[in-house]
Amino acid sequence: MTVTMSTIRNTKKPKAPKLFPDERIDQLLAQIQNKDAESFLGESGLAGQLKKQLTERMLAAELTHHLDAEAKLLAQLNDIPCFGDRQWRGRVA
Repeated sequence: MTVTMSTIRNTKKPKAPKLFPDERIDQLLAQIQNKDAESFLGESGLAGQLKKQLTERMLAAELTHHLDAEAKLLAQLNDIPCFGDRQWRGRVA
């Protein structure tokens, strides 16, 4: 089997759409004082701050999801009668 250049060119993956418009990127870059690599990629730079804020937001959403599920389960447990005629007097806290 022979592979030609035209075959290789036709098998390229399509480009992913941009997540952020160029205007938004320009606004972020305009806020950076120094235009060195540390200002962009360092822990306190643009990429580090974005990574930190995104991580905090994802963790907060995950925690909220788990706490909501736990609260629903506790509410269900508090409404369940136990052992025939006797109802469960204690509440799950």
